[in-house]
Amino acid sequence: MIFFDVNIFVDVLSGRKGFKSSIKLIDLVRNNKIKGFISSLTVPLLWFVLKSMVGSIKAQNDISDIIKGFNIVNLDKTILNNSFKIKMNDFEDVIQYCSAMEGNCKTIITRNTKDFKNFKNVSIFTPEEYLIKEGIKW
Repeated sequence: MIFFDVNIFVDVLSGRKGFKSSIKLIDLVRNNKIKGFISSLTVPLLWFVLKSMVGSIKAQNDISDIIKGFNIVNLDKTILNNSFKIKMNDFEDVIQYCSAMEGNCKTIITRNTKDFKNFKNVSIFTPEEYLIKEGIKW
């Protein structure tokens, strides 16, 4: 079970550098080759980033489409309480990590591996690193 940080979706929806490897991973989830998880926090974060680029309605439609096939870990009181116990500068990353733990994910795919380096019980990869590790071409 693999947890996807919000920046993987930003890669694809904004056409940011490295988006092809992110598309490959999303396709693997959609084709049931890997079990992908996201936090419910990912949806409003994506909308906030995308609405200024493409408008609110298109952002909603694009987000709805790109998260198809993903399991969603609901942001609840347990995750928030666990997040408050971890003292780090980027609280959103802490919530993403605690969501991954709640979803029993042992791997997190992110563009910002340095932001997750201090977390325990989880492997952190960029999309390219994960695909190379698994021997998957993109």
